[in-house]
Amino acid sequence: MTKDLYAGAVGLAIAVSYWVGADAIRQSPLSGGGVGAQAVPKLLGVALGGLSALLILQAVVARRRSRLRVMAATSATGRDSRHQRALGMLLIGAGYLLVVDVAGYVPALALLIALTAMYNGQRWSAVVAGVAVVGAAVYYVVFVQLLGIPLPPGPWPALWTAMTG
Repeated sequence: MTKDLYAGAVGLAIAVSYWVGADAIRQSPLSGGGVGAQAVPKLLGVALGGLSALLILQAVVARRRSRLRVMAATSATGRDSRHQRALGMLLIGAGYLLVVDVAGYVPALALLIALTAMYNGQRWSAVVAGVAVVGAAVYYVVFVQLLGIPLPPGPWPALWTAMTG
C-alpha cells in the first residue's frame, strides 16, 4: 500500500468519527429546525471524507497505471529483459575477477566502474573516466591504506620501480 492510500484510509476513519461526534451534539430547542450546532462539524466531516475518498481513488488509479506501464514495458522489451540485464552485470563482475590479478586492483576497479556506468546507459566521457579513476583511488585508499587489506597490485609497482631505478 502506498502512503496516499494509508493517508486516505486514516482520513476516512477520522471523518467518520468526526461525523459520529458531531451527531452526538445535542440539538438546541432554539434552533427551530434550521442550521444547528451540528451543521459545521458535519460539513467538515463530509468534506474530510470526500477528500479522503478522492485520495484513496487517486492512489488506486496510480497503482493501476503503474502496473499497466510495467506490463507494457515488460511485453515490449521481452519478458526476461530484467534477467538479461542482471546477467550482463554478472558478466561484468566476472570479467573484473578475471582481470584483477593480471592488471591490479586500481586499474581493474577503474575499468569495472566505467563499464558498469556505460552498461547502465552513460556514454563514454571525461566525467565517466574521472569518476572511474577517482572511485578506484578512493577504494584503494580506504581498503589498502586505511584498513590494511592487501589487494592485488598487478605489474605496476615492479614497473614503477624499474622505471625510477
